[in-house]
Amino acid sequence: MSKKDEKEKMTINNYVKHYIEINCVIFNLQDDGLKFLLVKESDDSNLTRWRLAHDWLKKDKTIQETASSILIKCGYNNFYLKQVKAFGFTSSASSKEDISIGFYAFVKNISNDLKNHIAAGTMKWVGINEIAELNYNDAEILSFCLQELQDIIRKTAVGFNLLPEKFTLMQIIRLYEEILGIEIDKSNFRRKILKMGLLCYLHEKEENVAHRAARFYKLNSPQQEFLLTKELNFQI
Repeated sequence: MSKKDEKEKMTINNYVKHYIEINCVIFNLQDDGLKFLLVKESDDSNLTRWRLAHDWLKKDKTIQETASSILIKCGYNNFYLKQVKAFGFTSSASSKEDISIGFYAFVKNISNDLKNHIAAGTMKWVGINEIAELNYNDAEILSFCLQELQDIIRKTAVGFNLLPEKFTLMQIIRLYEEILGIEIDKSNFRRKILKMGLLCYLHEKEENVAHRAARFYKLNSPQQEFLLTKELNFQI
């Protein structure tokens, strides 16, 4: 072996091989608040724990493909998916660092496949403040994704990906209150959002409600490209 080949071999051996985990915080806006999905898993000792939806990055898959496959396994084909960053955690199993790439996703409904998982007790929705049962790594990823979400909904309409196709102004307000964790001046917020030209009024109202029926709206431009690129001032 030449000195050049020996040097290249030594250089290659200096690289550390890692298994990379893809973790996805899947958000869904429900009647009782903003939720994220947890998946039940068992370790080698048959101890069960609840984790964020996750999978290992495989050799024949890209990072984005792996993250998308997590949503597909939950029964979703239409979703908003955003990569946030790579996380490095001290490993409890070896001297190597545990590497995780975090994503967050928005889904508008609960798929039939997911309903079956929930009924079987293998998945569940929990509130964004219910993190006591999460391990440190997952809690850190969730916290970072929430901060990213709070930052981005102040300047774009991306949060509307969590709303149904038609919605009331009160649903928009509740969406922002849930994500930001604050109480909004509802009158001012209504006036502000209606002036943006973002919404299209539908000649429909709520039915079979105990309170005064609210009007339904939809987005003027529902394309995700618009929701991602349109700069709006949602500063509250």
